This record gives sequence, structure tokens and C-alpha cells, in this order.
Amino acid sequence: MPDTGSLREDVLEVLRAGARRQREIGPDTLHGLLAEARDVDPSFIGIMRGVLRTLVERAAERGEIPTAERPRRVLTLPADLLRHEILLSREQVTDETLTEIVDDVFLPLVGTPEARTSGGDGAGL
Repeated sequence: MPDTGSLREDVLEVLRAGARRQREIGPDTLHGLLAEARDVDPSFIGIMRGVLRTLVERAAERGEIPTAERPRRVLTLPADLLRHEILLSREQVTDETLTEIVDDVFLPLVGTPEARTSGGDGAGL
């Protein structure tokens, strides 16, 4: 589990590890595995939620955010969005996409000052 001293960098490292795994396995194989996600042990999702909860708790302890109390869906959102990118595209997930997930979506939800106030152009919506 990353511990860079920054919530932003920690979450990016978790997502980058997922994107690296996509490259190692190959997008087609990973796409097939994720298509069977309904058969995945629910504890897998709990593990990711636990990792992200720990990162948020550390950020709160450092004073980056006011509190670690966040809804379950907020805590799983970065991983959910990464999975969404993998499922809807057979392309490799770029670092730019990961940065948008963190800066434009996740950080504003957890209330960190690092959140970008202006993001992408919404293309692809």
C-alpha cells in the first residue's frame, strides 16, 4: 500500500498498479475477466475499499482533509472508474485518464484542496 505522504499520489499509485496489471495481462484478457465480475468474490471489492479507506484515513491524520468519514461509494469510486475504463475500452488506460479520475472526481469528493477546479472538457460524454 503506497504511503507517499499525499492522498493524491497514494490514490494515483493504487490506480497505476491496476493499469500496470491491465498492460501485463493484456486488455482483451482483462476485459474477459471483468466481464465475469459478477462471479468475483465480494471480498475483492472490500479489499479495495479497505485500501482506499486507509489512504483517506492517513490523509485525515495528516490534515489534508477534515475527516476520513466518507460514504462507501466514494471510497470505491476510483477503482470503480478504473474498472469502467477497462470494460468500455480495449485500449490501455493512460496516466492522463488516471489523473482525471483522481483530480477531477475523487479529490473534490473527499474535499482536498489539491482538487482541480477546472478539468477536462467533458469529451466522450
